[in-house]
Amino acid sequence: MTIPGKTIDFVIIGTAKAGTTSLASWLGSHPDVCMSSPKETMFFGSPRLFDQGLDYFHSHFFPHYNGEALIGDATPAYSDWDRHPGSPKRVFNVNRNAKIIYIVRHPFKKVESSWQMYVNLSPDLVRTGKHRLYCQKAREGFAAFVSDSSLFDDFVGVCSYQYQLTFWAEQFPSENIHVMFLEDLISHRDHELSCLSDFLDISVQPLFDADLKAENTLNQRRKPRWFMPYLRKLRFQKLLPKSVKMRADRSGFFSVSQSSLLKPIWPDEVLVRFAEAVQADIQQFLKAHGKNEDFYSFQQAQV
Repeated sequence: MTIPGKTIDFVIIGTAKAGTTSLASWLGSHPDVCMSSPKETMFFGSPRLFDQGLDYFHSHFFPHYNGEALIGDATPAYSDWDRHPGSPKRVFNVNRNAKIIYIVRHPFKKVESSWQMYVNLSPDLVRTGKHRLYCQKAREGFAAFVSDSSLFDDFVGVCSYQYQLTFWAEQFPSENIHVMFLEDLISHRDHELSCLSDFLDISVQPLFDADLKAENTLNQRRKPRWFMPYLRKLRFQKLLPKSVKMRADRSGFFSVSQSSLLKPIWPDEVLVRFAEAVQADIQQFLKAHGKNEDFYSFQQAQV
């Protein structure tokens, strides 16, 4: 199945752990936008998938298409040039007028959020040896995670936002690239959504009306308290109505949010080394996109 007259209209290229899931959900709620399902297709990052052609792309990721004006793909891996160097050219070859959305956040917080994610992933469920290493190191603690030399180099690469965006700017003109900052989306939501809707040429009101909450956050993930396995053995929860059980699962008495458990503490030497590795790139990126060079403090991040 190929969608008549369609290729891809816009791509959210990342960065990972900077709100791409929430942004994709927000846009997916708009009546004029059809987002891919699942969110991350990897179609433009994988030669194997890309060689399947647009029939494969549309039939596998947009079977729910219902005549919307725009179709979009949100795959943060596209902004990792070192792993997926062909992504910009593949998007360009499919639609040279495609629009590119790049949302970022403070590099320290991006790394911390990545660690929190990998702690929750089983090494047996990930596809690559590199990601298994991420999971294994994450479970050893934050210090082990950020101190591993190969992982450290990966963090520097994906957090060098100017470097990553350069490869997309080689293919697409500046008017086709929209940069967003997660911090701005949090503090000035309406303004940021208005700018995004102007960029995509869609009405902003449905985005305002959606009133979606952030998705995929640690606050939404909860860990059962220590006594819950004993209650389960007693079949305590089976005695409760379903609605009560759902509320109980998320109550502070029966569970605790993982945001209160997974507190990253940077080793001083690693923090200094990481800041030195990314600071020049980040300051160049900030200046290029209308921010003061100190928009991101390179002391411990607070946002």
